[in-house]
Amino acid sequence: MNKTTHLKLDCFVATLLTMTSIFFFAPNSYAEDETNSCIVCHSEKLTEFKESIHMARGVTCIECHGGDPKIMDTSAMDVNKGFKPKIPKKDVPQLCASCHSNVKMMTPYGLPTDQLDHYKVSHHGRKLFEENDENVAVCTDCHGVHLILSKDNPKSSVYKGALPKTCAKCHSNKKLMKDYNIPTDQYEQYQDSVHGTALLKNGNLSSPNCARCHGVHGATPPGVSEVSMVCGQCHNNTREYFNKSPHKAAMKLKGLSECTMCHSNHRILKTDIKMFDDVCKKCHDQNSKEFQLGSEIKANIINAHKTIDKTEELIKEAEEAGIYMEDEKALLEDAKTNLIQLLPAQHTLSLAVVRDYTSKIDSASNDITNKIDEIKDELRVRKLAVILVWIVVLFIVLLITLKIRRLSAK
Repeated sequence: MNKTTHLKLDCFVATLLTMTSIFFFAPNSYAEDETNSCIVCHSEKLTEFKESIHMARGVTCIECHGGDPKIMDTSAMDVNKGFKPKIPKKDVPQLCASCHSNVKMMTPYGLPTDQLDHYKVSHHGRKLFEENDENVAVCTDCHGVHLILSKDNPKSSVYKGALPKTCAKCHSNKKLMKDYNIPTDQYEQYQDSVHGTALLKNGNLSSPNCARCHGVHGATPPGVSEVSMVCGQCHNNTREYFNKSPHKAAMKLKGLSECTMCHSNHRILKTDIKMFDDVCKKCHDQNSKEFQLGSEIKANIINAHKTIDKTEELIKEAEEAGIYMEDEKALLEDAKTNLIQLLPAQHTLSLAVVRDYTSKIDSASNDITNKIDEIKDELRVRKLAVILVWIVVLFIVLLITLKIRRLSAK
């Protein structure tokens, strides 16, 4: 019995074993075609592929692997019929681009067609195409092979909430990263960060993941001069304030990485007033005028917080006393807005800018305090008036009572 006969027999047995699963589980495009040699011999791949976005869009095996699925022997895998055996990793981006760079094909789905161009200039793409380094990530490393899901599918490996773990498959691999001198604790740091907590623990999909900062197909670490531009995509006001500060020119001169110098990169924690003490002293002597300026800005921010807390407590006490405080609460919200705006404004390192916001907070607090005092004074007067009225009423009642008694005695 020759090799071809063996293959035919194997395919016949495989057909019997997989027919039931094909009938129940495969989409109509496959279920109606029982002579498809791809699914007869590779039914385990069909289980994955039937859930993929490609099958849902009518893409079949031959689009990637070529060959002739109508033939049930080895000639189905004839290279002359375009059959591609295991696809070399370096060829994967070009293969995916054969569809994904086609404007006509991608337009109905609203997908961009420049992913390959972006990939070629990324760190991954340059390593692959210029240095023949096949350890880097290609399309299938991130998106999967046969089970490729839409990026909006929560089960997808490139879903916003899942992407950090997908990147970590390589970037947490110490053996793989060793040759590139890349640290492997980024994912651990990101998990503890304000961004990671919002995304991974609280499910806030608007919080940045790896791709939001590094790019998607053109993934590249931002350069020193680009950091504030990257952070500024979300923190636009902070970037504009920073660009006006003396830090901008100083960091450019010394080649420092702007935002990350103070806030770190992957492990960005929630900002705290203590940063003035812990971070500023890394560059500035505590007796320097720069450090003293930071201390003054810090004091203004602390006082602004205290002012708002104190005012909020006054309003609460007034409400408990039965005083209508809706107008004052609206004024307090304006003060809180100024406090929120103050936080990015501090990046100007301008005491005048900081005091402009704190003066607005103080003014609102004073207006609220004066209004509450005015209402309390008015209530005191009203209470005093009521007491006086009751004294007069009681005095009149007493006089009337005495008058009645005298008349009764006569």
